[in-house]
Amino acid sequence: MKHIITFIKEKSLFFYLFIFFLFLLSFITINNFIMDNYWNYGFSYNIANGLIPYRDFNMVLFPLFPLLCALVIKIFGSKLIIYYIVSSLIATLTISFIKKLNGGKSLILLIIYFFLLFQTGGYNLLSILLFFILLYLELTKKNDYLIGLVLSLIVLNNQKMLVLLLPTMLLKDYKRILKRLMIFIIPFQLLLLYLSFNNALYSFFDYTIFGLFDFGNKNGHMTIWFVLELLMIFYLLYKYFKTKDISSLYCLCFQIIVFPIFDPYHFVLGLIPFSFYVFSGVGNIKKLNILFLFLILFNFTFKTIQLFDNDSISFNTNINHNFFLTTSSQNLNSGSEMLYKFYKEHNSENIHFFTGESYYYKLDHKLKIDSYDLLLDGNNGYNGHKKIMNMLKSEKDALFIIYDEPNRDTLYDQFDCQLIDYIMDNYEKVTYLGNNFYVYRIVN
Repeated sequence: MKHIITFIKEKSLFFYLFIFFLFLLSFITINNFIMDNYWNYGFSYNIANGLIPYRDFNMVLFPLFPLLCALVIKIFGSKLIIYYIVSSLIATLTISFIKKLNGGKSLILLIIYFFLLFQTGGYNLLSILLFFILLYLELTKKNDYLIGLVLSLIVLNNQKMLVLLLPTMLLKDYKRILKRLMIFIIPFQLLLLYLSFNNALYSFFDYTIFGLFDFGNKNGHMTIWFVLELLMIFYLLYKYFKTKDISSLYCLCFQIIVFPIFDPYHFVLGLIPFSFYVFSGVGNIKKLNILFLFLILFNFTFKTIQLFDNDSISFNTNINHNFFLTTSSQNLNSGSEMLYKFYKEHNSENIHFFTGESYYYKLDHKLKIDSYDLLLDGNNGYNGHKKIMNMLKSEKDALFIIYDEPNRDTLYDQFDCQLIDYIMDNYEKVTYLGNNFYVYRIVN
């Protein structure tokens, strides 16, 4: 055990390469079946292919991660694997900053949380990286202009992170506050110019700010995770008022990322900086870290073997598809091929997909995303359901591919199923494609 600890300590490059590939393989195999991955990848793919966020497709998050990932996609190719590589790099960089801050005391324990979190990559992982960079700059008393820039980036990545300005606003040195705020506003000015130039400014505010009222109403549910989150918040409040420790205040402010969805995924988001803070005061636990690492490897190996032993899972080897070198379910693949065949046979017509997996079906075959492809509650701006309903009613000649079965409410988490009901009640059924997919046409 001692030799293993010494090897990891001395071979930092090997350690980080190992962590990077472990994360990447996790994305490709056991954590490749969550739609959030396809949505986050899809936003970047859309931008890389010339679509303007908020104007050409709906997106409730601020645009930093999609813009950065779109740049990488533009350079290295549009495959889903590129998105996973970017997310794995972000996670590995985060581990390196945690190690800088606490010497790796709780490193492997935090990696376990990352694996719980690794249902999805994307903007939440970038928020965590920027948080630890910000904390590192604050604790090492780096340049205030640089801190202001990182503050700006973390808010541009997630609008809820605006609360991280609080530690800055509580500084007693007004010159330092001014330095940070001067730099903080510059990236926002550039973003507003970009959105104004592309006629997307109003829709940006609608989706990312005004629409949050709908999002909170539709998605905020009291769960055991809400109770656990409150306990963490009370603890961090207690520590801050007792010690005035800046780390506890930053970790407390970061808890806003959990709201308004109280589930295991969002709870772990808040748990990562909380655990960092708690374990910063604990003695050397490197042996425990090694034990946790072996548990991760065992669990990862077991789940991967279990996955590839499943006949319903396939590994995508078709280089012409965007999902090349990733795993997917046979059901999704067969549905994708069936819908694409129908789409090609009727490509002269106006066809819309009304399914929870529209991004998957379209991105796999490089089809253009439209405003109907992400119909989740709270994701369509203020009063979003009415907005989409008005769009439907204004359509003159279109085909709608819908998915319908008796228990679709449980299958479509957050999906606005009322829209499907409206189509079925008011439009003409054209054909049945199989696997519960139906085609409807507007009747004028």
